[in-house]
Amino acid sequence: MALSEEEQKILYSIIVDSENDPMKPEFPPDNPQFPATPTFKIEVPGFSNVWLKDESKNPTGTNNDRKAWEMVVTYRDFLLTKKNGQIKEKLPQLSVITSGSAAIAIQSLLRHYKLPPLKCLVDLDLKDEILLNYEYY
Repeated sequence: MALSEEEQKILYSIIVDSENDPMKPEFPPDNPQFPATPTFKIEVPGFSNVWLKDESKNPTGTNNDRKAWEMVVTYRDFLLTKKNGQIKEKLPQLSVITSGSAAIAIQSLLRHYKLPPLKCLVDLDLKDEILLNYEYY
């Protein structure tokens, strides 16, 4: 089954220069670089070589941005398989169990690439006003 025009646009918008090659990074998607986030050597008593990664520089300020990118790459792989005629299904809707930051990071990228919205399972007992009132959804 051929890809629809919309699926073709999505597929060609997801650019993965390479996977697992630090000389050709794929993250962050808008400006791939290695290392993907700034690192700083810090002094920790009793240790000689400790580095801090500043994940706050990621698009949504969390290490969950990496997970989000991998979900987008999973959609790319699905579309490539569909393009090759190995599957006929429409794009699936992915789901996660989350308390907030993973869902924000993932949905942000899914929306950017015009992919199906994320389904989230969240504990209804959460009272965190930030999660309940976040306007990204």
